[in-house]
Amino acid sequence: MNTLQGRTAVISGAPEDVIRELLHEGMNVCMVTHMASRAQVLIDSLSEEEKRRFMVSQNDLGDEAIFANVKERFGSVDVLIPNQGGPIRRDGEEVWSMSEESLERKLKLTLYPIWSLVRAARPYLEKSRAGRIILMTSAGAVNGYEGESLEDTVARGALVSLTYRLARELGPKGVTVNIIAKGPMEEPHASNDPKLLDTMPIKHFGSADEFRSLICYLAGEESGYMTGQVLNFNGGIVIG
Repeated sequence: MNTLQGRTAVISGAPEDVIRELLHEGMNVCMVTHMASRAQVLIDSLSEEEKRRFMVSQNDLGDEAIFANVKERFGSVDVLIPNQGGPIRRDGEEVWSMSEESLERKLKLTLYPIWSLVRAARPYLEKSRAGRIILMTSAGAVNGYEGESLEDTVARGALVSLTYRLARELGPKGVTVNIIAKGPMEEPHASNDPKLLDTMPIKHFGSADEFRSLICYLAGEESGYMTGQVLNFNGGIVIG
């Protein structure tokens, strides 16, 4: 995609193959992580040219410092993809077993850090020719899918509400905000129940190629007429 060339993305918690794809398409990328070894493995796999368009930032720098450093290095911040707090799957768990403490812990891991990143990124995204925020949620947050914990459903449901409000607030500034409701993915360490496929209109789990293509579209200038949307990337677990 030509409209990705020269644009800059800040990504936290995203799969390394998404970062590689964005670099391949010509973007500058900052990976926000506390796992130095994970970042080094990624760096070792990049070409010399890609390494010049890639930087790693530690979480403990503070969000304002992260974006200031990215702006100094690459000249702009155009895309934010915050993805903290992976889902906890608890098949057969009773809804009423959720405690206030576990919900608060999940909100602190999922909602709060994402909001902090969005708030720190806003001044930079508003100066971009085509600012983009791409959030992540889950099928359960949209339709109450029982394959994940209630904590996840509630915390990631809050991200859907955040998407709607941010889209209205930032749209006039030229920044779009959309959220991907992910379903089970084909991943090396995934523990997906094969029986789940019987309930899905699409009879396979999501692939890395499919996910990367969606991210590239949302990060590009071509997606500028779409905001405040939940994109149900989940094989039909959510329809409508």
